[in-house]
Amino acid sequence: MRYLSLIILFFLSGTSWGQSYQVTGKIFDHAGKTLAGAMVYIHETMQGVVSDEFGRFELKNINPGHYHLHITFIGFETIHDEIDIINANIDKHYVMAESTLEIKQYLIEESILKTREKENSLKIEIVDKRFLAKHSGFTFIHQLASLPGMHVMSTGTGIAKPVIRGFSFNRVIVADRGIKQEGQQWGWDHGLEIDAFDVERVEIIRGPVSLLYGSDAIGGVIHIRHPELLPKNSAMGAVQAVYRTANHQIGWTAQGRAQIKDISIGLRYSQQDYGDYRVPADLFIYNSYQLPLYNNRLKNTAGKERNFSTWIGLNQNWGYSIITLSRVFQKSGFFSGAHGMPQAYQLEDDGDSRNVDLPYQEIEHWKAIWNNNIHIRKGWLELDLGFQQNLRTEYSYPHSHGQDYIPDTTNIEHRFELQTFAGYLRYHINSRHAIHWIYGLNAQYQHNRSSGFSYLLPHFNWTQGGSFLYLRKEWKNNLTLNAGARIDFSYQEILRYEMPKYNQQGDVIGISLKTAGFNRFLVNGSGNIGLSWTLDSVHTLKWNIGSSFRVPAITELSANGIHHGTFRHEMGDSTLSQERGVQFDFIIDAYRKKWHLSFSPFFYYFHNYIYLRPTGQFSPLPDAGQIYQYSQANSIQTGLELQCDVHPVKNLHINTGIDYVFAINMDEGYPLPYIPPGSIKTDIEYELPIRKLWNKGTYIKIITEGVLPQFLPGKNESPTSGYFLLGLATGSTFSWKGLEIDLKAEIQNMTNQTYMVHINRYRLLNLPEPGINAIISLTFSYQNGFTLPKRANKKS
Repeated sequence: MRYLSLIILFFLSGTSWGQSYQVTGKIFDHAGKTLAGAMVYIHETMQGVVSDEFGRFELKNINPGHYHLHITFIGFETIHDEIDIINANIDKHYVMAESTLEIKQYLIEESILKTREKENSLKIEIVDKRFLAKHSGFTFIHQLASLPGMHVMSTGTGIAKPVIRGFSFNRVIVADRGIKQEGQQWGWDHGLEIDAFDVERVEIIRGPVSLLYGSDAIGGVIHIRHPELLPKNSAMGAVQAVYRTANHQIGWTAQGRAQIKDISIGLRYSQQDYGDYRVPADLFIYNSYQLPLYNNRLKNTAGKERNFSTWIGLNQNWGYSIITLSRVFQKSGFFSGAHGMPQAYQLEDDGDSRNVDLPYQEIEHWKAIWNNNIHIRKGWLELDLGFQQNLRTEYSYPHSHGQDYIPDTTNIEHRFELQTFAGYLRYHINSRHAIHWIYGLNAQYQHNRSSGFSYLLPHFNWTQGGSFLYLRKEWKNNLTLNAGARIDFSYQEILRYEMPKYNQQGDVIGISLKTAGFNRFLVNGSGNIGLSWTLDSVHTLKWNIGSSFRVPAITELSANGIHHGTFRHEMGDSTLSQERGVQFDFIIDAYRKKWHLSFSPFFYYFHNYIYLRPTGQFSPLPDAGQIYQYSQANSIQTGLELQCDVHPVKNLHINTGIDYVFAINMDEGYPLPYIPPGSIKTDIEYELPIRKLWNKGTYIKIITEGVLPQFLPGKNESPTSGYFLLGLATGSTFSWKGLEIDLKAEIQNMTNQTYMVHINRYRLLNLPEPGINAIISLTFSYQNGFTLPKRANKKS
């Protein structure tokens, strides 16, 4: 933090606060009619205004410099314009083109690189709250699963992790407002500590992004952005309620925001309560034993969430500064047969489908984030600072797994206390010859302490950081070069961990060594080069070659114990090397007025890829099954994504996404585990032509998902059958005197199909996914401007 402060002071020494200017203009459609209500937004300062009834807008007090201007309006393509303010005001007219393609309406420039979609050489998808509202899911990650290349690895209905192109766990980064989310993401049963109601803008980068984000970003990044600020002197409030029948989930959220001159404030509270979820089965088979599912429910899969967030910000002509504080609390039960070997007596109905009994977990995640964007010299300095505290506690009966004698003093099986401090610094500057430079630094420190009657993860301290240089060069507005290089270091301090042994009287009779202490220091470099070539108004070709890396996670180095629910003893290896990857991406994009086609094949080669290898030896711990050792091998991961968005006739929208991944261990000749099978997802949406003054739109949508069998499972994995799911959704938006009411309903798995998702945790017990699920959502929101009272002049 001291070094970062010195760097900021150095840049601030060159800051000039001279004369300011204004940007004005008018907005028209293709017929020359002015557009009232368009949002005009400056990316660097987060300042925005709404065009008036004559299509005019005015942005005042803009310092000299280079800016990215965005204009958005529902039903029209987003406009991106780069403007240079030197020593005069700017007045421009913009003509917005109508578009029935949602991707054209949602599109906003990628935030870290400040590039438009056609300038990027990687596949970047950007979705907003309109997209998320139309794609229901048990969690935020489920809402993104309709995109090609995106899948969900879940434990029940309340715990979910993202999978991008077959990568998961510590190979995919989730970032929130510029800060990497740090919980215990190595665990299959550890979900994201993210409030699904508090997500409005998301960037999904598919492919290697180690250059920008460092280790762990070899598969991709999901970046949650801060909500757009309101126009000056305006306020809004909203209440949303959601109900789901599969687990009788009742969720609601309330929020309020205001922009008072240059100060923005926001507050949100959310909560969810859900019961044991239903499946279309009354029994399951495990190890040739037939076990019952009473009332078609998975006992003890209920849970709850209690979340809040608040923020305050200042945005002026020099940039913006926003502080966000949030707390996420989750309590979720584990299926009664998922800890230890399933037993029939554990599954008996207790008469309450909403209670949470042992075993279960509680997670409390605090997060403080400070985002800054400051106009300095001829560029923009971005500074993101974050602190996170993740407290995860897993509760279980001490004797339920056949452990050595443990005194009946606690039900805490695992307790992980993780604190993370992180800082990211980036300086953007445009030089001559159409070159945009980014200089970046980042640092992160983690401190973890573990406890509980069972062992899995040791105490550790982990310091890592890096620096990078990135450039973007444009030629004749149709060819863009993206290139960069990065160097990183990692210092891991794993502390010696011992646990006491007890006799039947509860006396300590010895010490059991779980992990010997050791330190590791690693240095690595990475880079990438890519081209984006706009052939004409329709076609764009993109190539990207990247070198990526990943530092072994602490669990991969030092785990030594039962990971319940996976029914195996996991053992780390302190000699593991870091993963290295060479990754090739190719993209073809084609746009017409009524259709969009995108084809994205990829080929990735990894040296020292880390995976869990079955050893053939059984653990000495009861109910632990076979020992799985973290090992390394050379591997190949390849596949493709195809996305087609078509509007054959007015008001009809057909969106289809296809993806397939193949991954193989080159040393042993076996497929890699946890790879989702190929799938095809289609949405057919029709907007009813019944718009009235009070009805802003009504749609109906058919949703289908076809999944291929996974006939190439990993070693010791079982194959899974294919399946086809059918869903139906509808929604209407009503508006009256500033009040907007949004009503949506959806039925998932309409045919009550019995199926298993290959990468989900409960598949190991041959347990099917939830059956038919009806969802209803109702949102009330109100937004309006206000006039601040003028101060009375004081009489002399």
